[in-house]
Amino acid sequence: NKHHLILPQHINLRIGILSFSPVCDLPTQLSMPLVPPNLNLSLIHSTSSQILYSALSGQSNQYSKQFGSSSASIDTESLEEKKQHAKQLGQNLPGNDNQGNELTQDDPNQEKEKSKQPTKIATPAPTNQKILILQTNFLTHVTRLLNRQQLQELEIVDIFYLDALNDIQLPPLKKQQKKKKNTDQVTQEATPPSTQAPPYQNIYFICQPDLRLLKHVLDLVHKLREKERSEKRPSKIRLFLYIVPRITFIVKKVLSESEYGLNDIVLRELPIDLLSLDSDLLSMELNGCYKQCHLDGDFSSLYFVARSIMKLQSIYGVIPHVRAKGDHSVAITKMIQRMQRLAGSEKLDMPSSIHSLILLDRAVDLITPFRTQLNYEGLIDEVFGIENGLFEPRFKPCIPSGKKMVVLDFADRIFDEIRNFNIGFVGSRLKERAKQIGAWMNKKDSLRNATVSEIANYTRLLPQISEDKTNLEMHINIVQKLTSIISEREFRKRMESEQDAMTLSSRDRDSCLKYVEECIFKQEPLSKVLRILCLVSIVNNGLSVKKYQNLRSEILQSYGIEVSIALNNLHEMGLFTYYDSPTVRDINWKQIKSTFDLIHEAITDEFDLHQLFGSYAPLSVKLISTMASSGLQPSLSLLPGAQAQHDQKAKMRTNDKVCLVYFIGGVTRAEMSAIRCLNLQRGAEEPLYVIATTNVINGYDFVRPAFSGDQLKRDLQTMSAGEFHV
Repeated sequence: NKHHLILPQHINLRIGILSFSPVCDLPTQLSMPLVPPNLNLSLIHSTSSQILYSALSGQSNQYSKQFGSSSASIDTESLEEKKQHAKQLGQNLPGNDNQGNELTQDDPNQEKEKSKQPTKIATPAPTNQKILILQTNFLTHVTRLLNRQQLQELEIVDIFYLDALNDIQLPPLKKQQKKKKNTDQVTQEATPPSTQAPPYQNIYFICQPDLRLLKHVLDLVHKLREKERSEKRPSKIRLFLYIVPRITFIVKKVLSESEYGLNDIVLRELPIDLLSLDSDLLSMELNGCYKQCHLDGDFSSLYFVARSIMKLQSIYGVIPHVRAKGDHSVAITKMIQRMQRLAGSEKLDMPSSIHSLILLDRAVDLITPFRTQLNYEGLIDEVFGIENGLFEPRFKPCIPSGKKMVVLDFADRIFDEIRNFNIGFVGSRLKERAKQIGAWMNKKDSLRNATVSEIANYTRLLPQISEDKTNLEMHINIVQKLTSIISEREFRKRMESEQDAMTLSSRDRDSCLKYVEECIFKQEPLSKVLRILCLVSIVNNGLSVKKYQNLRSEILQSYGIEVSIALNNLHEMGLFTYYDSPTVRDINWKQIKSTFDLIHEAITDEFDLHQLFGSYAPLSVKLISTMASSGLQPSLSLLPGAQAQHDQKAKMRTNDKVCLVYFIGGVTRAEMSAIRCLNLQRGAEEPLYVIATTNVINGYDFVRPAFSGDQLKRDLQTMSAGEFHV
């Protein structure tokens, strides 16, 4: 059956999950092989945490020098302004400790002199409290990099989303001081501490060098300053703008041309290149990277990638073998070589922990992002959405603990075991895990005659087992909901249309386009419609001119004339186009899928890469496997883009072959699962893969950057209006 799908078996484990008979003890290791100790990604996390803490504590010069900021931070604040703010905040500048105050507590004579002076009512010292206004995808990472104690030490009183913020509320004014009559004694009104000093004196904006976000920051600053002027406030709130990961020419130009720009905002750089999102995943969180390079002509993200690789080499040593596929990947390779020559060999002269680096341009494989992911983690992202590693359930019951949001990563042992497999294989794994937890919980009845060490061991593991039990119930609820959704007719039609798009048969292609027209007439979310159209266009090297124009006119009639911006952008990026268009990407799909063995109909092995998309193995992972084992083979020339290979001398720290795979333009969760499956099945001579990427994406995230601001809001509202993405 050409429409063969791996669909889950119906399971019902919510009731009586502890009633199974003992089978075996819980495994002591996670299902995923751990990254070698010499490649501990927590170093990246600790480095990023230190950079962020230093920035928010005002030590910008220190972290810029320490972590190799490529361009000096622009601090437009004068020395007099710094002294004035330091005086307002009750802080002492370096080298000015105790100036103007010669009294010390250890001198009794000075104590007598002090007692003769008029006494003043003690007032709470001014604080250096601040609020953070962050780009949406940074909030989760800030809370990961800084714990609660560090946030309290930095005196952060609140955090806001930059994208959703329309105005900034000013803190209440200080109450005025009063003088008593006939005395020189100065007193203040007896008011609560919260009204003695403003709740905050500093506002920190943190965002990427994105033009839309910069204009939004300037709008907020303009409203804030106008409020201060109308209320005649004696002192202004200090404003800081931190650009991640680097200040660009566009940022300087936009701020210099604005009314409240470099003269009113302290502009600084926050050189956080990579964030450790999982035990084997590093991400730069650069949204819209593909659109910036292929539509806007902005290649700054390529420089950011090259700089992040240089930082990795400064921590883990020089990578001896570098292979690149795709025009942008080759450009990054040249940047790295130039940076190494400028840095000098002595700065990178250390044993290497990484054996090889594979740079893969997203433009080489544009098919995989538009396919629906069927692995457990990917399907959650497709149906419910995973934002910055957080899952927010939209159905009940889901999370037994009552939490509104859950972090999905390797810390959840149940999730880590089932995340990389097709939803059809998850049920049996959850059932086996339920038996193991039930057997362990039933051991408490046999502890009456146990030794002290056995009781201590059981007590030590009990919190982890209780957490696994709670997580197991949550994942059973999620699997049941996913099962009911993907068993519906609408989901099956969507999967069939995707498979029809990849057969190259004119009959199947017409069937797929008919389904697209039905979605247009029903006014399904625009991102869903364009996602399938892009898949058809890429596989077939475009559509016929007549069909392209008909579909375009139908979309405009159904969704409005403003959608033409998105259609034009997708055409310029070569995603939705017609035959012989200058933007079309010519590929021989028939030869590619046979050469790399991309399509299998019948799947029985849960480790088979084809199970992640139903019957399609991700082309990108097949390329990675080929490049890691055999280098640049002639078969790679079937795919668009240049290729390059660079070898250099380096001492290896261990015999472990660790291969860093870097996706430029984004990676899907199913592709990450495919790479992890390669790790699970690797032989003694095969490398262990670690993943790095500009950002984590799905098909919706890939087309939405082409939308205008208003159209993007409408598409997101349409998605959230329904119960689920599909």
